[in-house]
Amino acid sequence: MLGGVFHAAVLFLVAAGLQLVFGVQKILNLACGSFYALGAYAGRARAPEGDFVAALSVGYRPTFGGTQLRVEAFLLDFEGDLYQKRLELRFLRYLHPDIKFATPDDLVRQLKQDVADTRRFVSR
Repeated sequence: MLGGVFHAAVLFLVAAGLQLVFGVQKILNLACGSFYALGAYAGRARAPEGDFVAALSVGYRPTFGGTQLRVEAFLLDFEGDLYQKRLELRFLRYLHPDIKFATPDDLVRQLKQDVADTRRFVSR
């Protein structure tokens, strides 16, 4: 029994250490041992309506002083309502780190570039 308690304590310390290390390095562990850096990605999204090319973002929305980690997806060539729908996201190419822009207009310019890059990098 003491061996089991010791083993559990070691696992807890390793997990806590990893959480601290990856939290400080701004790397997100989403699932299954995959690590994602904060920033923009080109990828794909599977929705109930079909499979779409998607510009993806993992970050805190620093331009607007965000404090909550968010994963956002902009589905290219999609019109509709996905509120409360489950999506499967695939991160295919890292575009750039999470950036704090000086103005919202600078952010919009970068988002347009991210969409253009996503179209170029992700085949249909």
